[in-house]
Amino acid sequence: MAPDTKGLRIVRWILVPLAAVAGWYVALIGGIGLLTAAEAFCPLDQMVSGSCQATWWQPVEQIIFCFSTALAAVLVVGAAFLVAPSHRRQVAWIVFAGGGLVAVWMMIGTGAYWMGLTALAAGWVTARWLARSRWAGSSAAATPADPATNPAAG
Repeated sequence: MAPDTKGLRIVRWILVPLAAVAGWYVALIGGIGLLTAAEAFCPLDQMVSGSCQATWWQPVEQIIFCFSTALAAVLVVGAAFLVAPSHRRQVAWIVFAGGGLVAVWMMIGTGAYWMGLTALAAGWVTARWLARSRWAGSSAAATPADPATNPAAG
């Protein structure tokens, strides 16, 4: 393996957790944006201290929360998987397991069971799909002549 390739692989491994965190932030910002957009439909006479009190608001809010936690699971697992230079199957399942522990901890601590369950389901589906995908076996930068990623080439 050439020195520049090894350095790139090290950088990519360092970026795996950062990509996962970035995925979580994208979902957080997207969820806040969805809440803001939905709140714009609340009639002014139903706004009390900056909070919508319309009868339809609580279910809409819960749907947005569940969608956002599912999106976070997909983006966290997906981003870590795509950035990983190798062992992508394992990365997908390890990130799912770590995120799953966080989801269970938050469900127990907050009672937000639907959000936790949607995050667990979306994370599991994402990890399973990615682990079985054609991208799971090698990195995007791998070449057939690279003995580090293709043992038959060495």
